[in-house]
Amino acid sequence: MADRLAVVSGGTYGVGRAVVFGLLEDGFRVATFSNDGGQVKDLQAEFGGREDVLVEEADVRDLTQLENFVERATGRFGPVRALVNNAAVRPTGSVLDTSEETWDVTVDVNLKGQFLLCKAAVPSMIEAGGGSVVNFSSVSAYGGGAHVAYVASKAGVLGLTKALAYDLAKHRIRVNAIVPGFILSGMSEPMVAHRPEILEVVKGMNAQGRVGMPEDYARTVRFLLSDAADMMSGAVLDVGLVPGVFPDDAALF
Repeated sequence: MADRLAVVSGGTYGVGRAVVFGLLEDGFRVATFSNDGGQVKDLQAEFGGREDVLVEEADVRDLTQLENFVERATGRFGPVRALVNNAAVRPTGSVLDTSEETWDVTVDVNLKGQFLLCKAAVPSMIEAGGGSVVNFSSVSAYGGGAHVAYVASKAGVLGLTKALAYDLAKHRIRVNAIVPGFILSGMSEPMVAHRPEILEVVKGMNAQGRVGMPEDYARTVRFLLSDAADMMSGAVLDVGLVPGVFPDDAALF
């Protein structure tokens, strides 16, 4: 896979970071970005002079920045063959206390950002003769309280995935979505620090009897991008928390 480029949004922290390292293990060349300049610098320093990875600062809400990033990545590594839409934000709030600005930012990052990155990267996939896209949704896409903007944006990802799968099949591009349950990672760490009992609730809801970790979801991404998933497109994979089963405090999820 030395000539295969994977583009990963939000790859400097949490699940995205685990995805980046996993794809490098699989032999991909990886280009990733984040709008957090500090995290970008830290990951650049960690990789040092590695020639199979590119880490830059970019905003998933800005199509021009994404197109420029993809152009630099393809100029260095060749055409895009894999795309992972991971970048997201997760504000809390019901319809009554979610501001219009919070709604716009959440939908722009979580849903429009996936759409824009596909616009930037898919032409390279088409030129290369095919590829695979993995979109991150959330168990919150099935509903939940006190985070209306996040729920709506992640539900939209499922519709986007289905639409992309139909539109891009003729170009030999597969598009699938992952629906993670609770992940002990970036978004959840402040929550767990405030309410550590959440971990016991989650353990009791998973068949594995443990909390999901970033590497668990990275492995699912690696499967969906592999030849083992060659006949899968338009699929939605629930990973972790059983959909439709929530603790009393649904706002935790």
